[in-house]
Amino acid sequence: MKSIIQSCKRASILIFIFIIIDIVKTVYSQLSLQSEIKLNHNNYLSMISAFIILGVISYNLRTGRRWARIVLIVIVGLWFPFIPQFLLQEFQYSFILGFFLITEIVLLVLVLALIINIEMEIWHKRKGK
Repeated sequence: MKSIIQSCKRASILIFIFIIIDIVKTVYSQLSLQSEIKLNHNNYLSMISAFIILGVISYNLRTGRRWARIVLIVIVGLWFPFIPQFLLQEFQYSFILGFFLITEIVLLVLVLALIINIEMEIWHKRKGK
């Protein structure tokens, strides 16, 4: 049981690292690249909303909420089919942006590895959250 709680905490920390890397990537792309991928106010608002949602999911995952685990698995699952397109696009803009994206992908795979296992499913069913 202790390892399950540790897995939730580690996954939560990795999500926060993901958010920080995504913020750094966005700032880098806005400051260093030409007007190719400049963001407008609506894009900033949607990015801030996404960061807040991921933060809430991460916090609830840390506290052992089953719904947070399920929502995160669905979000990442919906994002994975688009990875090749995103990789191609990011590497076309900048090698550094592509490297940031690869780092984010590795973090998400690690998060999934931490939150998808039989022991955690049994623990969540016993806990009832």
